Amino acid sequence: MTAVSFVLVPLLLNNGLVHAADTAGGSVNVRLKVGQESVTINGAASTIEKPYVVGGTTMIPLSIITNAFGATLQWDNQTQTIELTAGEQTISLKAGDKNAKLNGQPIVLSVAPELKNGKTMVPVTLVTQFLGANVSENKQTGEVTITGASTQGTAASNSSLDSDHGKTKVGDSYYGWSMKYPTELILGYQSYKGNYASFHDSKETFWLNVQVYEDQPENLSNDGLVKFLAENQYGMILSKEYVEKDGLSYARVVSRDEEDYMAESRAYRKGDKVYEITLSVSNEADFNNPAKYKGYKDMLDSFTAHFDKQDKSIKDLSNVENGYRWFDYKDFGLKIKVPAVWEKVGGDSGAAFSNDDGDQWMQLSVTSATENDKLDDWVAKHERMYREMYAESALDVDKNATTTTIAGVTARERNYGTFDGENKYQERHIFFIKGKYKFHLQLAFNKTADPAKTLEMINTISRSLSIDEQKMNQSLGFIQDDILLDKNKMATIKDSKYKYAIDIPEYWQEDVVDSRSLIGKSYLFEGGAFTLFVFKDSYSEVEKSFTSIFKMQTSGSEKTSLVENKPVTVHGESGRKFVIKGEEEGIRYERTAYLFPKGKYSYYISWSIRDAYSTAATKERMEKVLNSFKVIE
Repeated sequence: MTAVSFVLVPLLLNNGLVHAADTAGGSVNVRLKVGQESVTINGAASTIEKPYVVGGTTMIPLSIITNAFGATLQWDNQTQTIELTAGEQTISLKAGDKNAKLNGQPIVLSVAPELKNGKTMVPVTLVTQFLGANVSENKQTGEVTITGASTQGTAASNSSLDSDHGKTKVGDSYYGWSMKYPTELILGYQSYKGNYASFHDSKETFWLNVQVYEDQPENLSNDGLVKFLAENQYGMILSKEYVEKDGLSYARVVSRDEEDYMAESRAYRKGDKVYEITLSVSNEADFNNPAKYKGYKDMLDSFTAHFDKQDKSIKDLSNVENGYRWFDYKDFGLKIKVPAVWEKVGGDSGAAFSNDDGDQWMQLSVTSATENDKLDDWVAKHERMYREMYAESALDVDKNATTTTIAGVTARERNYGTFDGENKYQERHIFFIKGKYKFHLQLAFNKTADPAKTLEMINTISRSLSIDEQKMNQSLGFIQDDILLDKNKMATIKDSKYKYAIDIPEYWQEDVVDSRSLIGKSYLFEGGAFTLFVFKDSYSEVEKSFTSIFKMQTSGSEKTSLVENKPVTVHGESGRKFVIKGEEEGIRYERTAYLFPKGKYSYYISWSIRDAYSTAATKERMEKVLNSFKVIE
């Protein structure tokens, strides 16, 4: 973790702060003094982190630039970069680095930005370089006056420039916890759902993690809670117990890991939630120092599985509003509401979400638009893709797409009814083009869900979507649309050891062969799987084994049958074809397998396709793969 860390976003993006002018372009007059936490902006007093001097340069809170002058801030977590925008001016900078970029051109700051008590401090000269404002300093008294023009309009008054000012506690109103918030504590990371938060001090001598586990047994005993906590620990457990002291009760485990980090973990239960709070200290001597441990213990003891919404001294980490949380797709300047109970899936960089059961989900895809792209053509291509993917009996398509407005532009909406072999889904697809990019929002719900609630959720999500093109990542380039990929384009796979080559569709995804005794390849595609195995045994032994296996799998089953078992010629060799039609976990499928000898080895080529995805195009593709097989010398 770095000193800048994720703290920048919650500390700097605060809409309820003092701004300098009531209208865009209004004059700004800022007066502050080195060593004092008070500041006046156009005569209105506020509180800030105290300015100080480094190497003759006065350091001021970045919040003055963002709020007094109306500059907007964007935080890039991957590069740990702050980007400020004011009108047509943009500057990118990093804590600890004097090198910055102004409108894409490199510049050197007089002093590197740095973190002070969790607040980003920048050289006052940045106001001149970035905003063109005038700075007047009295070196004897430490007084600084900044005058310039605001780039932002209306503002709230009687608030602090420092979003943490007056916040002596921190917590999460959605998950229901709070604790003391010492000035040295910095939020380093927070999971998308907010059920995990990690804090550290500015020197990274200790870390404090809070994790909330949901859907836990409500009747968990004290011993059960200790066991739960101990099983989550790493390293050597030095002590574990249930504590009831000074009005507090919790499970407690002390451990030391391989790098000699000391950790004290506590677990609290409330309803169906278990709250785990862990303090990790890098220096064992600090942990065992009574004076230092007193400070650690004070933080731990302050934790409570309660959040008082009336207590204005608590900094709320939750971004949940009325059952939805905001997702900020920063690279595309996009914001959208997502049901608070949904998980983020597919990694941190994507925009896909699902409920726990996996029968409600949304996915947002962004690709580049070309001059020839037309909205209706795009919708038609998507329909063709679905018709090629799903069997006719598994797909319903609304005859016409409807027109709506999303993110300020014309959009097309189309409803699909799909069947994956197990469940039927209602899907809403929304297509629109904004600027250089095409946006595709897919929402899917199990058809057993309440139609009224489903419609309400679809409307809430889609209407919340907004895009600020000015905030898009300037590094964005051309993003190819996968809908244009040719699914019949093949790539040749060669195995020189086992003497074969075979062509497979490029879009297939390689899977792991889950057996050390099997030699071969496995691939996945929509609604199906493909396998190729190589056997060193004689063909007669392999044929006998597979015939026995397939007969055993289908014997006595009402839902699975071996419908074809006959000798065939495959690539000039006498082999055997098997076809099984069956049902697995309620999903109907058909498996086709070919077994044949060639050269020194016996080869098994098989594919399984769910009935819901069994289309003529998919079957033709399988035959093309089979026919491409050849032995190489």
